[in-house]
Amino acid sequence: MRLQRFSADRRELPADPPDEASERSKLEGEAAKLRKSHSSVKDPEKALKEERLRRWDESKKRRAARKVERLQKLAARRGEWTEERKQTIVTLGSGSPPG
Repeated sequence: MRLQRFSADRRELPADPPDEASERSKLEGEAAKLRKSHSSVKDPEKALKEERLRRWDESKKRRAARKVERLQKLAARRGEWTEERKQTIVTLGSGSPPG
């Protein structure tokens, strides 16, 4: 505010020019009229809450599906590694004691 030369001594900002103020009020009125005429929802807060719950449920389903897929891949990798270990002979070298 100091950059526009308004100090902190509680001077008010200058009013908008009359033509801009009338245009803004006209546009806001039209927007309100359109919102009212095109609104198919009686209670927007309730509709918003229901939409959030629906999206939350979808998210939970996607996460559950990804978890199942991840666990299946993990089980497959464990099975492959178990088979690999059965076929692989590990030696410590010629100087190591048996057993």
